[in-house]
Amino acid sequence: MLEILLSLSCLPNDPAPPAFAAPAARAVLHDAAPDGTHWALATTYKAVFAVDGVGVLPRLASRASTSPWLHFGAPQLVSGGVAVALDEHAAPQRDADRIRYERGALVERWDLGASTLEHSFVLPAPLASTAVSIRIPLQGPYTYRGRDGGLVFDAPELGGLRYGDVLLRDASGRELATPSRCDGDAIVLELPQAFLAVAEYPLVVDPIVSAFGVDTTSASDDDPELAYNAEHDVWLVVYTETVTGADRDIVARRYRGNGAFLDEVGVELTSDDTVTPDVANNVASGRFMIVWAKNGGVTRIQGRTREAGSTAQGAENDLSGVTIQGSSPCIGGSTSPSYFSYLLAWKSSSSLPGLGGVRTAVISLIGTASHEELVYHPSFGDVESVEINPASDHGGRWMLAFTESETFSSEQRLLGALVDVSGDQVGGEFTLQDFVNPPPLFPSVAGDGNAFFAVWERDVGGSDSDVLGRRVEFTGSGVELGTLVNLSKLEGTANGVDQIDPAVAGDGTRVAYTYRERGAGGANFDVYTTSLSDASGPVFAEIHVPVAVDPVDDRQPAIAAQRDGGGAPGAYAGAWTRANSGNPNVHGFLYADSGAGGVAVVQTGCGNFFEPPITLFGAPIVGAHVQVLFAGSGTPLLVLGHVSAVPLPLCPSSGGCQLGAFPFIQTFPVNSKTFAIPNDAALAGQRAALQGVRLNPLTAGPSCGAPEFPFPFRTSDTLVLTFQ
Repeated sequence: MLEILLSLSCLPNDPAPPAFAAPAARAVLHDAAPDGTHWALATTYKAVFAVDGVGVLPRLASRASTSPWLHFGAPQLVSGGVAVALDEHAAPQRDADRIRYERGALVERWDLGASTLEHSFVLPAPLASTAVSIRIPLQGPYTYRGRDGGLVFDAPELGGLRYGDVLLRDASGRELATPSRCDGDAIVLELPQAFLAVAEYPLVVDPIVSAFGVDTTSASDDDPELAYNAEHDVWLVVYTETVTGADRDIVARRYRGNGAFLDEVGVELTSDDTVTPDVANNVASGRFMIVWAKNGGVTRIQGRTREAGSTAQGAENDLSGVTIQGSSPCIGGSTSPSYFSYLLAWKSSSSLPGLGGVRTAVISLIGTASHEELVYHPSFGDVESVEINPASDHGGRWMLAFTESETFSSEQRLLGALVDVSGDQVGGEFTLQDFVNPPPLFPSVAGDGNAFFAVWERDVGGSDSDVLGRRVEFTGSGVELGTLVNLSKLEGTANGVDQIDPAVAGDGTRVAYTYRERGAGGANFDVYTTSLSDASGPVFAEIHVPVAVDPVDDRQPAIAAQRDGGGAPGAYAGAWTRANSGNPNVHGFLYADSGAGGVAVVQTGCGNFFEPPITLFGAPIVGAHVQVLFAGSGTPLLVLGHVSAVPLPLCPSSGGCQLGAFPFIQTFPVNSKTFAIPNDAALAGQRAALQGVRLNPLTAGPSCGAPEFPFPFRTSDTLVLTFQ
């Protein structure tokens, strides 16, 4: 289960703040297939309900290489030695945590709890004879071991199931306990004649099924990924949860923007082995898209949509091509209100020439795939890791980053490619790092459609693995690559210590990346995060912020930006897997790298309808651009200045028209102006003021002028910028 969420907004190397309280104990997760089959996942078991019966699987985690299902067939009802006709093909019907089968003379019910299933039967009316029994056929790789609080069925060295004794209860509340028994390949429930003779109907027959195992103490979770939706202010975290070594499920948890737990939903709960989930948000629709790989004879890419404002999910769809075997899926969303699709990328392999490599497909808002493209096919070797930036914005472009290995050597290179919103590749692939050994590993990429930043891991000598990074910018006809930078060797970061498995997110101005660093003693890895601006060379905003520093191994870090879901810049959330005595769990954190800042308005205008308006577009973040727009009539003068402690009155007689940007830094005779905020972390927390003055306004109305000044003018309010 996803256990905790940290609130992280601190100075370099400050201790991590306290954790939020963990969510309440898990409820049973449910999901229904289009054919009516129903799946349920609980703390100690998994169950499937279909027209041909019920399957129960103890949660044995990775200790079991197979999935030992115990199948309960349709019950058989016997009265006076004669079989009573029942509907053997009744469809399961769900009411909250109860599944029922309406079989005619007998109603079969399964009430699902966190660790037990209550299997009960209801006889609505008396039968012809009081000699009544219920026989439940069994099938599965279990051995009957005798009685121990019920019937015990186990799989050697793995665990098993216990089917409890029967409690009979009639409509008047009269109860009688009676033992269940095993008869070959079936469970038999005998209903005592003396009780039936006086019973008031309906009559309930109520045994309990419970799972036990060698290792079912907690869930085993891996591969976390997350995305944000600003409209509903929610994070969606997806991850795999292990039932057995051959059966992993996809689970999603939803959190408020501040880390408060909302709900948990089963995304993929079938008996398939599903792995490596990813998630992205489409701002225009307020909808997430979740994708994963389904292992089997042919590995497939599947996915389904999820509403950001509720627990509603779309149907599961097969997203990879009919003849293509796929793995390592990643999904990109969009922050644009004009784009109603996602871009899926994955690694494909095939025995057919020209079909392997990196493939993409456009995914609709209902989760169907179209416009499938082969982006890159290596002449020799194979494609390894594939990643995509989480959201496109400007121009509707995504960047892919992927590694290619050589067939006859241990060298690999790291490549990139751009794909537009229609699914077409923009130009050819480009090289982020050429063939080298040790190779570049585990790429991750962030970007807004024009500017991107990729990070990856590489062993740079001996046992020292570092995080490398490179800026990529779309120029209109191709890409311009920035300098390859060793991010582990910049001032303020640790030297000579392994830093591996980076994951990056961006907000359009800065990027934040999380990574693993070898801890004290060298046995385990801890998780840290860092943020930097790369507009004109890497400048750190936060350095080496601890996320998880503890004696256990922390791995698989992931990070996402609120900006990629239409939110504010400077706010991120991350997740990682903590290995807890063989049962890893997913944890999470919140991270804000921009500190306090923003724009305030000081009332310095001449007042009323005639005051010229001034507006700022963009956030005052170090390394970013902002645009100021000054409206009104007359000759414009934009003033950039210091923030006046007390606005300077210009027209004492009018009671308005004050100067808030003073002393001046610079003036501009324009209606609008774009300012580039220097990429200097020392600016964070500093302030500046912007104000507009209209000389000789053309429209009639109050203005400042004689006798203080030789010509009339009007002032706007003052915008006070605090840099983040």
